[in-house]
Amino acid sequence: MASSDRSAPEVANVVQELASLRGETVVGSGAAAAKAPGLMRQVSMRHVFLTSGRSRNLKLGAQTVELRHALPWQLLYP
Repeated sequence: MASSDRSAPEVANVVQELASLRGETVVGSGAAAAKAPGLMRQVSMRHVFLTSGRSRNLKLGAQTVELRHALPWQLLYP
């Protein structure tokens, strides 16, 4: 397993913890959903999540996490 494969769940856990502290809803983007079951092999250092909060970028080590504000209906089905 490549190191980027192991870091993906850690990034998701950090983002979910941040969301729970701020009272936000956060779900993975469509690209993240495609990567999960192995539909895409391209590995990105950028992770994108949809959020009920404001749009912002986070740096987690060498990785960039982009939180994009989304409408409530876009957050219903992660």
